[in-house]
Amino acid sequence: MKKKQFVSDVQLTYQRTDIPTVKILSSFDAVQPCIDLIPKGQIALREFFGTLLLNRTNHVLNRCLLSSGGSCSTVVDIKHLMQYVILSNAVGIVLFHNHPSGNVRPSAQDCSTTRQIKEACRIFDINLLDHIILSGYPLEDPGFFSFSDNGML
Repeated sequence: MKKKQFVSDVQLTYQRTDIPTVKILSSFDAVQPCIDLIPKGQIALREFFGTLLLNRTNHVLNRCLLSSGGSCSTVVDIKHLMQYVILSNAVGIVLFHNHPSGNVRPSAQDCSTTRQIKEACRIFDINLLDHIILSGYPLEDPGFFSFSDNGML
């Protein structure tokens, strides 16, 4: 008897449910939508990583927390990120994560991960507009670090 082979089907549907209203023109415009995604009271407790997905006019199509970790790190699955970006039909993204310690300077790992994501975006013709590191204490100055503003993209 011959074994049946099963092939999984992938089906893509896209449905807009609202009109984009938030437009990202600078790192300052991106900070609040990023902070709003982090569960209340946890920005100084654990590290989160997420993205804002943008259309051609830099309006936010969607935003997503992709991972959460411990007090000093979280895992970023670049394949999962790119899958989400591509299936959302985004043409630009802003990455973000927080440092619970309050120190917004990027680590060597932050820089390495950003370079890897930038290369993945280049392959798919997606604009990586910024990577923002949020302070675990967002009311303090500086409350965030922008890779773009600091010439690191």
